[in-house]
Amino acid sequence: VEEIHLHSTSHSINHWLLRIATMGSHQGIGYLLTTQRPSLIHKTLLTQCDHIFIGSLIDESDINYVKGFCQNHAKSLYNYPARRFIYWTHGEIRLVNTENLK
Repeated sequence: VEEIHLHSTSHSINHWLLRIATMGSHQGIGYLLTTQRPSLIHKTLLTQCDHIFIGSLIDESDINYVKGFCQNHAKSLYNYPARRFIYWTHGEIRLVNTENLK
């Protein structure tokens, strides 16, 4: 779902989206979400993700929101270089550079 913040807020989530996020993996259903504003999406969506890629963020509220799982790397996300991401999976953090991928 592209621009997921248009389908949920930090305080509410559509029933179908909640069901996919919480029960979809048991039915063999995966999902891919994108947003430029992580602080605007419902926390359940992030807590159910196995893989999170975070690129450049500008808004301070978004940077503060991702601090919970990016820890020390969150501040570096302000104007992070293009094609570089912080990858989070199950508490493990890796820095990813896709600049040389073709």
